[in-house]
Amino acid sequence: MPHMLSLYVFGVIALIHPLRAQAPSQPVPEYSNGALEMTVEHAKPERGLTREGEDLYGILTIRLKNASDEKIPIIVGNPDCDFAIDIRDSSGNPPKLTALGERLLPKSETEREVCPVIGVQVVDLRPEKELKLRWYINRLFELEPGKPYSVKVTWAKGLPAKTPCGRPLRQQLFRTLTVK
Repeated sequence: MPHMLSLYVFGVIALIHPLRAQAPSQPVPEYSNGALEMTVEHAKPERGLTREGEDLYGILTIRLKNASDEKIPIIVGNPDCDFAIDIRDSSGNPPKLTALGERLLPKSETEREVCPVIGVQVVDLRPEKELKLRWYINRLFELEPGKPYSVKVTWAKGLPAKTPCGRPLRQQLFRTLTVK
């Protein structure tokens, strides 16, 4: 009888063991690389950052959150160089660049790599912490208030190729929103 009990227990364990197996991994969404997650939203009034009554149309808040359990170094330079942007109106046309946008925005990935940066900062992003940046796209594009634009923001420069433990990471994150 003790042998029967041990065979029974062994059989139950053998049946439960496959349940612990990892489910097939889901593809990582375009806004995440498995360690970092990016969000993009319209800027909101913030104490000490915005003036009372300031028009926030065309200003984006970009957040990068460390969703891993490792401290991850991020290189932060200039939003105009670190991010790529694709803006389209409801007809699929891009808005015109302002004079500043003509001068600042890289025209290609090669230009982005050599994009002039006044200062570069390495931020060691701790687990569950986030880096928050504001990007004033209203200074770069002639946006018409009230007209909807589809905006795709790509974090294109400054993300690490791997975690400190050596896990490879996708170096571009994407997020799309509508600006009205």
